[in-house]
Amino acid sequence: MATANKTRPSAASAFDFSTANDSFRAMAEESMAQASQIGEKFFAQARETTKDATDAAEKTAAAVSDGYAELAAKSLEISRANVEAGVAFVEKLAGAKTVADALELQGEYFRTQFDALARQAKEAAELTAQVGEKAAAPAKEAIDKTSAALTKKS
Repeated sequence: MATANKTRPSAASAFDFSTANDSFRAMAEESMAQASQIGEKFFAQARETTKDATDAAEKTAAAVSDGYAELAAKSLEISRANVEAGVAFVEKLAGAKTVADALELQGEYFRTQFDALARQAKEAAELTAQVGEKAAAPAKEAIDKTSAALTKKS
């Protein structure tokens, strides 16, 4: 039996080892080329995503800055209107002939100012919401763009 095994060629002896190095080298080079392409695509997408995020941050900062300016202008407008109303009230109050007239003027002033306060609060809340939406828009746009790109590649 030992002699029979010696005469039968084994699978290892049928394999041509002289071409193995070339085959492995070609396979390794192809794998490296594919990995390089994947890496290049990944880093290109990462650079684009980073640029989009930076652009969005800059646009958001500009929108917030503009929004604060709008809010400050609105606050100044409201303050000016309230001061003018208060001065007008004091002038009217100074011209009151009786305590009843003064109390009537005071009641009228309080009603007017309460209505003005409600209107001003509503305007300020609406402006604040608009500023928030404007500030969030660039970030939302960047997220949507990145999400669409990732969804498209999947």
